[in-house]
Amino acid sequence: MASCPFATWDPVNGDLGNYSTGPYKIVHHTTEGTSYAGARAAYAANLSDPHFTVDATTIYQHIDTSKVARALRHAAGGVETNRSSAVQIELVAFAGQPKDPNVLANVAQLCRWIEQEHGIPQTWPNGHPRKPLNGGDPGGHNRDVVNWTTQSGHYLIIRIGTRHTQLLKSPSSLRKDNQSYRRDHPPRGKKSTWRSLLQGPLIFGARVLKTILVKATQRF
Repeated sequence: MASCPFATWDPVNGDLGNYSTGPYKIVHHTTEGTSYAGARAAYAANLSDPHFTVDATTIYQHIDTSKVARALRHAAGGVETNRSSAVQIELVAFAGQPKDPNVLANVAQLCRWIEQEHGIPQTWPNGHPRKPLNGGDPGGHNRDVVNWTTQSGHYLIIRIGTRHTQLLKSPSSLRKDNQSYRRDHPPRGKKSTWRSLLQGPLIFGARVLKTILVKATQRF
């Protein structure tokens, strides 16, 4: 049983059984709300509970991380999502807004435990999500299915407001997305490109989750 020793156990709908494929990965979400109570009510109504929900004061665990959670969408006949050894974390926050540092610190502590428990590296196989654009989805996300199905690490589900951006797409759809993004966002020179790559802020807000995760290694 994989139960986080510093989390508050709070089951909602229960797990969906065993994983069918791997490797283990951590998937980050935001609840798009302001309270844990509201998020929990949504899980109960929609049968969509993740493994963990994190707010500024508490880490709640709903499902054993060795079992399948429910938060990811899965199209019939499509790429495995929930069952692809995806350990799912929901932050009580909005994707396009800055995050409470206490929430990020709690997420960092939780990630250290999950990484150690399941052998997950502190890497982002599909790259770091882009900074929100005026509080909205900036586009240009890498949704490489091969990475998802073969590489352990951290991944992000982007859900801003009522929109839930699809995590995985077919190669043809991915090519169209990339072409559209390059057309609508022409490069602004080497300096801007590298600034974007180096800063790489997450959808989580003004602070970069990668930085939080790396720095937290020495704290937790």
